[in-house]
Amino acid sequence: MLKLQGYPLDLSTSPAAGQVLAFNGTKWVAGAPASLPTVSGAAPASSGCTSSNQWGKVVVRTDRNPGAVLYVCTSYGWIALAPPPTLKVTTSLSPVSGYWYAHADGTGLMPGTAVTFAFTNDGTFSLGSVQSDGTISQDSISQFCPSAGYGTNSVTVTATSFQGTPVTITATSPSC
Repeated sequence: MLKLQGYPLDLSTSPAAGQVLAFNGTKWVAGAPASLPTVSGAAPASSGCTSSNQWGKVVVRTDRNPGAVLYVCTSYGWIALAPPPTLKVTTSLSPVSGYWYAHADGTGLMPGTAVTFAFTNDGTFSLGSVQSDGTISQDSISQFCPSAGYGTNSVTVTATSFQGTPVTITATSPSC
């Protein structure tokens, strides 16, 4: 009988494509690779991460677009390991109303991410957040175009995820 690391290698059942060798406590056998538990629609329930015997547990959230989020249970609760948020801001001008608009696209941001718009010339701001369907509750802000005497206006848009990783973009008003 063949041995691997001093333990018997059981090939009585031929391995299939994609299988791996796994140690079952007494011998090495062919089997399916390990997989992680998954959740969809929300982060794992806090009740699944309350004691030290659960620390180190890993769960994958699969419904994010783009990409999945890996959650690790720690003494602080579930910690999400995800790419930093991305944010795209576009501006437009309405010649009829004289207002300019800043619009944020938060595709791929985690639900719950706070999105803040702040105009630099007067401090006007609005606050939205990413909803479970990926849209931003308050995804744009508008302001009357600055007159020639006031110079160019700009808006700073910041996305801050629950992980506290801010992404900031400053967009300048179109020519008024």
